[in-house]
Amino acid sequence: MTVKEMKELHLAGMADDEVIACILWGREDVKGYAEKQDEEITDDEADEILETIDGHKDCEIGITWMTIEQTTDEFIAERKEDEEALEEEDAEYNNRVK
Repeated sequence: MTVKEMKELHLAGMADDEVIACILWGREDVKGYAEKQDEEITDDEADEILETIDGHKDCEIGITWMTIEQTTDEFIAERKEDEEALEEEDAEYNNRVK
């Protein structure tokens, strides 16, 4: 969800001085966690991770650091698997071309 969507869907009609409680998670949270794992995440990848989290959140538990960590770890693992598969395909192709 974008900031604009948040304003339109959840904050429309609320007074500017109305008290609310919320926690917001953003790119820097995802990228900061990835950095602690010695991984680099682009803004687009962070957005993809956040969209995955937003689409699968549990209204009873919400979104926690554990959610950020698990989803980011899964993304990184899938990215590595994809990279390895591409390397294998390239190696097979190169062997056939020789």
